[in-house]
Order: sequence, then structure tokens, then C-alpha cells
Amino acid sequence: MSEWRCGRWAVLLGLALALHASFARAQGSSGAAAISGTVRDESGAVVPGVTVEASSSALIERTRTAVTDGQGGYRIVQLPPGDYTVTFSLSGFQTIKRESIRLTANFTAQINADMHVGSLQETLTVSAGTPLVDVQGVVVQQVITREMLDNIPTNKSLLAFAALTPALIVPTTAQDVGGSKGEFSVRMTVHGGKPGDQRLLQDGMNYNSMEGGGTGRGFFINPASASEFTIEQGAGSAEFSGGGININLIPKTGGNRFEAYFYTNYTNHNLQADNLSSSLIL
Repeated sequence: MSEWRCGRWAVLLGLALALHASFARAQGSSGAAAISGTVRDESGAVVPGVTVEASSSALIERTRTAVTDGQGGYRIVQLPPGDYTVTFSLSGFQTIKRESIRLTANFTAQINADMHVGSLQETLTVSAGTPLVDVQGVVVQQVITREMLDNIPTNKSLLAFAALTPALIVPTTAQDVGGSKGEFSVRMTVHGGKPGDQRLLQDGMNYNSMEGGGTGRGFFINPASASEFTIEQGAGSAEFSGGGININLIPKTGGNRFEAYFYTNYTNHNLQADNLSSSLIL
């Protein structure tokens, strides 16, 4: 009887964790991005029925498709961060291709298109920059991209993310100088919040432990497995409301390429400064 009860509680716990992860994704905390916009013709009228394809090596299926509605609008959601190409096609119109669209976590890129009458063999390729402002989202966040993780000489820890994010405050005893602190549990604050308001997420799922008022760490993340990190400082989802920050690891997805990653730290006394003069010693 006791074994049956233990098994039942194990199943219920597993279901609760699965529902928690699904709820986190539904609230938009998983770090997924989106592409949306409106398609019009030469006269400015909306064009329904246009096939919109978002292609990227970040997608396991390589391409995700949507069709514009009666108002000429479309929306492609749950896109992992990465570089995208968006193609607009409709019989009787010239195909339009937008390249080099960089999506970061929790960002909705507004990509509109003006289609001109032409044959399907005609393709207009536009290489334009990614929109810098998310006109559909209100989340205040700092994105630590993979390029930043690889190229900026930090110890790849939470303290390193704090050094790259304005307004974050770390305890005076946790100042990291060139990776001297290593990786350990630290609680940061922003905008007058409390240390206990910090939340640690992986792909939108909270992995804080109950230790330390709910801000302890169940495990230490591997930065090599991340495509990027988002540091949410305000206007986040209601699920993680409060005055604290949400640090979300966005895992790498897609691709058939095998890669290796190696990282090390080194320091000695030659890399340290000393302002203690002989007069101060005396």
C-alpha cells in the first residue's frame, strides 16, 4: 500500500512539473521570439492569403509557415533565437525575401511587406537590419548573446551578467574581478527590489530551490549550453511578478552540426593591483 502511494505521488509530482514548464512557456517566459506584420499591395490595400515562410538553421524543421488573414496580418510564434530569412509569396505577385533578421529572446520583430504584381519567378531580396524596437512587447530586458559570451573576457557566471547589465546591484562581498569569485550562489537586486525576488529560469522554467527564502540554486547552469541569456528587469510575466530580476537561460536548439567548447580561467599576482603604499603601512 505504501509503495502504491509513493508511486502515485511520484506521478503527480511529475505531472505538476510538466504543467509548470508548460505554463511558463504559455506565459511567454521561455524566451521564444516571434515575427509578425502586415502585407499590402502597391495601392496600400491589405493582401490576404500570402504565404509567409520563416527559415533559419535555429529551427529543427528549418522552415515555419503562416498565411496572412483577411486583414493582411500574420504572426509566426515560438521561434528560437537566431538569424532568419522571411519570404512572402502569392500567385500573381513578385516574391519578396527579407534576409538577416536577428531574433533575440522575448522579442517580436515587426516585418511588413509591400508586394508588387509580377511573376513567381521574380524575387526581390532585401537585406535590411533587424527592427530595434519591439512594438508589441513591454518587457525590459538585457540580452546576453552567444557572441558576447564567447568574446567578452568574463567568467560566464551570474556576476559576469550583472557586470554587463546596467542597474543591477550585487552584494558588496560578491564583487567579481576578472573571474576571481568563480561560480557561486548570489542574489542580485534591481530598482529597489529585494534579494529574495530574484528568479533563475531555464527555458522559462523556474529552478530556484526553497533554500534561502526561495532564491537558492538547485544546480549550476552550463553557459556552453546556452544560445543566449535574458536578464529581465521589469514588466515581465505575471507568473514571476515582483521587484526582482528574472535570469533566463535560452538553450541551444536545432542544427546537425557537432561542436566542442573549451573555456578556462587564469590569474596570478601580476594581474592584481596594490594601492597599499609603504607610508600607509607605517
